Amino acid sequence: MIEALIDYIMKKGYKVRVSPGYLTIWKDVGEQRLSLSWGITKAGLRVMDWDTLKYTADCQLRKLAEAEKAGPPREEAIEQA
Repeated sequence: MIEALIDYIMKKGYKVRVSPGYLTIWKDVGEQRLSLSWGITKAGLRVMDWDTLKYTADCQLRKLAEAEKAGPPREEAIEQA
């Protein structure tokens, strides 16, 4: 099922790296790379049906889409940090 999940995410325009216990999902937007790590295990995959897994993936991807929509951090925000 992990292969199907990776294919599902990649068809939505994201790249995926598989590591033990999690997936790293990213998308390059201009000079910015948006990424997140999604903790997911083989045991977790076994208890989810495909629809639940797709829904969970879409929730993760929505975080990246919102970051893309927000754009890069403003310089004044960086200077204050």
